[in-house]
Amino acid sequence: MRRAFSAAAASYDEGAGAQQEVASRVAALVLEAPPAAGARILEIGCGTGLLTKRLVSALPDRRFWVTDLSPAMLERCREQVGEAEGRIFRVMDGEWPDLEEGGFDLVVSSFAFQWFDDLGAGLARLSACLRPGGRMVFSIPGAETFHEWRRFLRSEGIPSGIGRFPSRHELARMATVVAEEQLEARFDGGLAFVRHLEAIGARVAEEGYRPMPSGALRRLLRSFDGRVSYHVLIGELVAGR
Repeated sequence: MRRAFSAAAASYDEGAGAQQEVASRVAALVLEAPPAAGARILEIGCGTGLLTKRLVSALPDRRFWVTDLSPAMLERCREQVGEAEGRIFRVMDGEWPDLEEGGFDLVVSSFAFQWFDDLGAGLARLSACLRPGGRMVFSIPGAETFHEWRRFLRSEGIPSGIGRFPSRHELARMATVVAEEQLEARFDGGLAFVRHLEAIGARVAEEGYRPMPSGALRRLLRSFDGRVSYHVLIGELVAGR
């Protein structure tokens, strides 16, 4: 996964239309109840800085710890956001944070937690990083993400290889689901959709997946209409509740 996202660092923003929209929604929710001046904010999976840019602009008097598993993504974010006092950029696996417990007022993330091996355990470890009353706000693709593509492949008797995302019900057992929506996307056929996944580093197949022969895949891609949707879930946790 680290290699896939590092390879996509330069091309990510070009194909990240839905990711831009979701980052805007996460930022808006954070800013409905912003942490006080001087607050310590931890971002998990910053990518190229889609969420980071919004928050550092809107919250100039806060201290940011900006992290990503991919060194190339983190460097791209640093370039986009810029160095400044009170901004720390760090390579870190967000599922296993090696940071001070109780040291942060806010944990934020947009479209990163789906890569956790154990979402519930990862959220618990990140919650431990919050001070009492501290807040976590995050987005994650829901179970219906790319359902059109999955259904199309099932009709052809082919596994998709795309990992399973949580349903609203599953996420609600771990956090408060504060928003849910479908974002529609349209690509110029199946090949354009697959290239979109490559551009954003999201072609990390689930374990055990065996890809199709290239000839069969090309024939299949020509017959897909390119319409897909993102099922967006936004969750919130408050430490101590």
